[in-house]
Amino acid sequence: MLAQGDGYPGDYTLSVAHYVLSGDSGFEVVAQYIAELTREVSHPRLAKYRPAGGTDLDMAINYLWNMMLAEALHPSLSALEIGLRNGIHNALTLHYGTDLWFYQHDFVTNRNLGQELHRAVGRLGGPARQPLAGRIVAELHFFYWTTVISRDYHNLLWHPNRALLLKQAFPNVTGAQFRRDLIHQRYNTIRIFRNRVMHNEPLVYGFTLPGQPNISLDIMHRNIVEAVGWVSPQLQASLLLIDRFPHVLATGQRTVKSALRDHLRV
Repeated sequence: MLAQGDGYPGDYTLSVAHYVLSGDSGFEVVAQYIAELTREVSHPRLAKYRPAGGTDLDMAINYLWNMMLAEALHPSLSALEIGLRNGIHNALTLHYGTDLWFYQHDFVTNRNLGQELHRAVGRLGGPARQPLAGRIVAELHFFYWTTVISRDYHNLLWHPNRALLLKQAFPNVTGAQFRRDLIHQRYNTIRIFRNRVMHNEPLVYGFTLPGQPNISLDIMHRNIVEAVGWVSPQLQASLLLIDRFPHVLATGQRTVKSALRDHLRV
């Protein structure tokens, strides 16, 4: 059961009275809480958060901590996606001499990019509405931008003239990292990670791609922040003013554990 909290409007907290009944033991309180949480979340989803040898309460703590982690990742992921698409857009606008470069033959004939452009324009009311370039850029999904920097466009865009266009899109990538394939790998890995964050997948155990070693959340976050700076140090500096992910990663589990035990009085 939910009760109106004392915080901002719409702030809801667990009603302690619903779980703490006269004579209930701590075990019975937790069991009732887990039963209701399982009914709402589903057993297969909740079970993913049970640590090896962990209790039901440990599982619930991890589930709630996972929500905190996902929330705290939003600023860095948003900054990265916005910076990436605007960096590419600005570079290709100069290259093609138009801010509607995505209508060029090189892109509309790519099946995935052509379909994505068609869907994006459709969401904006269709071609008859003649949406502005800025609105189309904002509407195109993340995979559009990682496809543009994939090997499909290596020879056409990113390799010629000593990778001049790559330098324009990513002006702050230096040294051994200044390679189109490594830049694409970084952003595409983050894109897959971002999709897992947005679809409420478990984060508490790190991030793993098929056939690759686990990447800790700390490293993932550092990679995201670094990639923001590849496009814009100013955007990166602004992000760091508000980014609280390191704090949530370091203390969030303890915070949830204490809060949940207080709520359940166990």
